[in-house]
Amino acid sequence: MFKSILVTAYRSALKDSASTAINLLGLVTGFVIFTFAFAFAHYERNYDRFFENSADIVVPYVGIAEGSGFAADQIFQTFYGTRLLAKENFSEVLAASHIVTDERPIQLGADFFRRWIRFVNPDFFDIFDLNFIIGGAQDFGSRTDILLLSETEAMGFFGRVDVLGETFTLTDGQILEVTGVYEDLPLNSHFVTRFGDGVRSFGLIADTSVYERLTDSDLDNTWTSISSRVQTYLLLAEGTDRRLLERDMTTLMMDRITERMKGFVDRSLLRDLGDMNLNIWADQGIPGLLIAEAIGLMILIIAIMNAISLNTARMIDRSREIGLRRVMGATRKHLIVQFLGESFATTILALIMAFGALIALLPFVSSLTDREFSLFNMMDTQMIVLLTATTVTVAFLSVSYPIFLLSGLGHNMSLHRTMHMGHSAGWLRKILTSLQFVVVTALVLAVGVVNRQNTYLMEQAPEFETDRIVSIEGLSEQESLDKMDVLIKALERLPAVDMVSRTNLTPFSGETNISTFNTPESGEDPFRMQIIAIDPNYFPLLDIPLLAGRNLEESRGDDFLTLEEFDNPEIIGVNVIINESGYKRLGFSSPGEAIGQLFLKQRGPDQQPQPLTIVGIIPDILLNTPGSELRPSVFSNQEGAHYSLIVRFQSDTMVDLAAIEAVWKEIVPTAPVEVQMLSQARDAAMEGLRQVRAGFLSIAIIAVILAATGLYALAAFLAASRRKEMGIRKVMGARTFQLVQNLMWQFSKPVGLALIIGLPLGTWGMQSYLEFFPDRINVDFTLIIGAGVMTLAIAWVTVIVHAVKTAQTHPANVLRYE
Repeated sequence: MFKSILVTAYRSALKDSASTAINLLGLVTGFVIFTFAFAFAHYERNYDRFFENSADIVVPYVGIAEGSGFAADQIFQTFYGTRLLAKENFSEVLAASHIVTDERPIQLGADFFRRWIRFVNPDFFDIFDLNFIIGGAQDFGSRTDILLLSETEAMGFFGRVDVLGETFTLTDGQILEVTGVYEDLPLNSHFVTRFGDGVRSFGLIADTSVYERLTDSDLDNTWTSISSRVQTYLLLAEGTDRRLLERDMTTLMMDRITERMKGFVDRSLLRDLGDMNLNIWADQGIPGLLIAEAIGLMILIIAIMNAISLNTARMIDRSREIGLRRVMGATRKHLIVQFLGESFATTILALIMAFGALIALLPFVSSLTDREFSLFNMMDTQMIVLLTATTVTVAFLSVSYPIFLLSGLGHNMSLHRTMHMGHSAGWLRKILTSLQFVVVTALVLAVGVVNRQNTYLMEQAPEFETDRIVSIEGLSEQESLDKMDVLIKALERLPAVDMVSRTNLTPFSGETNISTFNTPESGEDPFRMQIIAIDPNYFPLLDIPLLAGRNLEESRGDDFLTLEEFDNPEIIGVNVIINESGYKRLGFSSPGEAIGQLFLKQRGPDQQPQPLTIVGIIPDILLNTPGSELRPSVFSNQEGAHYSLIVRFQSDTMVDLAAIEAVWKEIVPTAPVEVQMLSQARDAAMEGLRQVRAGFLSIAIIAVILAATGLYALAAFLAASRRKEMGIRKVMGARTFQLVQNLMWQFSKPVGLALIIGLPLGTWGMQSYLEFFPDRINVDFTLIIGAGVMTLAIAWVTVIVHAVKTAQTHPANVLRYE
C-alpha cells in the first residue's frame, strides 16, 4: 500500500510539476527559517547547562532606584564586595567567586602577547567543574603565582598540552607558572560567546590577588564600583529560597553603600547562570528570542498556507480522478490515506532538503553574526521532538482542506458533486492569500523604515577624514601612560604624520564615562553628562569647529590639571569645553551666554564638588557609535585620563600602519595595542545596523516569495475557473484590455484587504522598533504609501501572466463543447 501511495504521489507530481516544485520550495523555505529560529532560541536559552551545578549557580546584580534617571531598571553587575558579604553571612551560599575579565600583556621568552585573563577566587573550582587534561587547580588558594591554560592556548603557545612548569611574565615582573591545562569550554557558554559580543577566549586563569596587585585594588572591600568586567558567582544549596536571600542581601548591601549610591541602586537581585547569555536582550527590553521564534513560526505558517492553497488549486485537475475513484468504490478512508501519504512524503522530503540547506548556510550566518553556529550542537532531544511534531502537523495541515472537500462527508458523493466541491474552495484561497500579504505588507514597510532609519543614523555620523586618521587603543598599562609624551613625539616625527591627539574616546567607540553634575543654583538636583578626556589637538585633528569661546591650551594651568590637582578640593576651577546639548542642559539660552559660567562636578563621598568653568562650546557631534544617545558632554584635559591616541596623516600621503606599530614596539614593547584605520572603526560601528537591515530584507524577501506563490496558486485557479466566462465575454464583444483589467481587479481584492490590515499593523510595529533609538525618524505617509504600492506591484507582477493568458484565450477553445 505504501508503494502504491508513493507511485500515485510521483505521478501526480509529474503531472503538475510546476505546482509541486513551488509547494516544495515553500515548505523547504519555511522549514529552514523555522528550524533555525527555534534551534537558535533553544540553543541560547540552554547556555552553560553543561556545568554540573548549573541549576544552583546564580549571579548577583543590582536594581536601579526609581527616580535615579537611568532608563533601565537593573544593571547586570553588582558591587565587588558582594562576594565576601554573601559567603560570610549566608550558610546557603556554599561557594562564591569573582571572575574578573581583563585583557593583559604577558611575556613568553622574548615575545609579548595580549590575552584575556580570567582572575578568579579559589571557590571558582567548587562552582564550575573544568575538565583538566593535565595538572589541576589544587594549588589555588595556597599559591598566587600559578596560571591555568586552556587546551587551545597551550597548543597555541607551545604546540603541546604537556606544559606544566612553563612560565609567563606579567608587566610588573611577576612570574606565573603553568600548573594545569583544561579542555576548552563549549561554545554555548557565556564565558566564551554572548550574543552581540562575538567570541572571547576563556583561555588563561589566574588568582584575583594578581589582578588586585596589578590594579592596586581590594575587590572584597569595595562598595563604590560596579563594572561589567567583574562578575560575582554564587553556588547555592539545593532548595534555597532565592527571594528570601535577595531580601536579606539587599538589607546588608544597603548598610554598606554610601548615601550617594543609594540614590542609584535600591536592591540586590539574583540571576540564573543560564540567563547570563540573554543579558543583552533583557538590558534593552527586547524579547529577542521570542521575536526570532515568532518570525520562524510566521514563515512556516505562510508556507503551510501556500501548501493548502496549492493543493486545493490542484483539485480542478484531480477532482475528476477522485470522483472516478469514488464511483469505482474508493472509500473515504482510502482517499484520506492517499492524500496524507502524499503530503507526508512531500513534507519529509522538504525537511531533508531544509537540513541540507541549513548545513550549507550556517557558515555564512556564523561569519555574518560573528558567532559559531553548528547544526549538530544546536540539536538535542527536545529539538528533535519539536521538529517531529512540527513535521506531522505541517503534513496534516497542508492537506487537511483537500481531504475535507474531496473525501466527502456522506456515502452518496457523486462525480458532479466532487467536482463542484473542488471548485468551491476559492474563498479559502482568497483568505489565505490575504493573510500572507498582511505579513508581506508589514515586512515591506519594515524594510523601508529600517533602511531609512539606518541611512539617517549613518548620515548623522560625523564625516571625519576616516581614510587618513588612525586610532590606537589599549594604552591603559602604566608603562604606556608613563611614556605617552615620548610616544607622541616619536609619532609626530614620522614623515607623513600631520597631527597626534590624546583622548579616552576615539570616534565610533562604544566607550562611555558618565559623571554627575549640577549647577550652583540647582543645589542637590544632580544630572548626568558624559565626560571625555582630550588634549588641545583633539578638535583641530577632527576638524570640529568652536561655536563660541576658545580651545584648551596646555600652557594654561587651569586648562590642564594633574591627577593630584584634579582631586584637590582647594583648586578653584577647571576650564572645560561643552557641546550644545551641554549648555542647554545647564540652562543657558545661547553659546555666548554659557562662556565663563561655572557648574559643578560631583566627586566621591564626603568630598566637595569640583567647580568647572566653560571656556568653549562645540556643535553636537555624535562621537560614539551610530544609534547611541547624543549626550550632553564635557571635554577636559586631565593628566593620566587618556588611554587612546588618534593620528592624522597628511593629505595625499599613504597611511603607514606598520610604521606606527614599529614605533610602539620600540618604545613600549610590553604593551601590544590595537592600531586600525578610523574607516575600519566606522565600518565596525555600522555593522550592527547593516546586519539588522540585511535581516529584515532577507525575511521580507522570503515572505514575498512565499506569498507570491500563494497568489500564483490563486491566480491559476481563478484564471482556469473563469476561462469559460472570459470566452463568453469575448463573444459578446469585450476587448482583451477590459478583460485583463477585470481579472486584475479580482486578483487585487485579497491584496487590497491585506493592505488595509497590514499597513496599520506594520506602522504600529515599526513605531515600537524606533523607540529603541534616541535619535529616530518618523513613519510618515511616504513610507506607508510606498509600502502599499510596492506590495501591490509585487502582486500584479505575480498574476499578470495569468491575467493576460486568460484574457487572450480564444472563445472556441472553451466553448466548442457547450
